Order: sequence, then structure tokens, then C-alpha cells
Amino acid sequence: AENDRNSMTVFKSDTMRILIIGLHQNAELKPHTAAGIISVQVLEGQIEFSTELQNTILDKGQMIALHENIPHSVKALTDSFFLLTLSMSRK
Repeated sequence: AENDRNSMTVFKSDTMRILIIGLHQNAELKPHTAAGIISVQVLEGQIEFSTELQNTILDKGQMIALHENIPHSVKALTDSFFLLTLSMSRK
């Protein structure tokens, strides 16, 4: 409740990670990249998911996927929780 964000790892292996991330309203995950394909599904609230080419508003139940190494950011438009799945190749 004191921080603007929190996360909990649900599953972790060599090739996959699943996290639940909570953001308070107006909290942001600044532009970053992921080392694998990601999917983001909103469990509660509303977020803005942005890349250099597009901004997408996602509501509860909606999902988006993104290829690896594409810069993106997330902003909570309301208090929000989302499920982040990261799938990485074996090296």
C-alpha cells in the first residue's frame, strides 16, 4: 500500500516466468524491453500499454502480446493488477 507498485512471482523456470503486478493509479513502468515474448492480461483496473508505434488502453479481461526486445511501457489509469507472462528461448 505504501509503494506505487508491487509484484509477486507465480511461476519461474528456465524458459518462462509468470508474475502478478499491481500498480496504483498513475504508477508507471518506464520504457524497457523484455528478453522474450510477453503477454499482459489485466485482472483488475485499466492500464495504458505503450510502444513507440502504438498506445493501447486495456481493461479488465483484455490481453496484449509483444515480441521480444521491443521497447514498451505501462501506466496504470486506475489501481490495477495484471498478469505478466514472459516466455524465453533456451540458450
